[in-house]
Amino acid sequence: MDDQDPTSPASPLQPLDYFAPQEPARIVARGVVTWSIILLLSWAPYLCGIVNASTVAQSYVPEITRAHFNATIIGLSIGLLLSIASLIWFLRAKHLPGTVAAGGVVLIQLCVAMCLGATSY
Repeated sequence: MDDQDPTSPASPLQPLDYFAPQEPARIVARGVVTWSIILLLSWAPYLCGIVNASTVAQSYVPEITRAHFNATIIGLSIGLLLSIASLIWFLRAKHLPGTVAAGGVVLIQLCVAMCLGATSY
């Protein structure tokens, strides 16, 4: 075996590059990805709430209206809570693009929920 110094320029061996997985920049980067995914996923229950609200608006049967009204509230609430949680995380991490995106999503979801509440019930 060749016993050359691994730092010499002619050596075929390269020194290993180590990274710290707990480095603050890496933790923030993982958090940005995680909370961005949560922000996107917040639309799933929210859209289910909108579909239920549409069912309530088109149904004149009290049993159907009551069941879908509760599902509407639950779906809209879960979606809003997830997007608000994302907004809070982005604010605490001082991540401007994430804060703007999450703030926009919260604003849109609140406006739509208020419009649904004003017109459907």
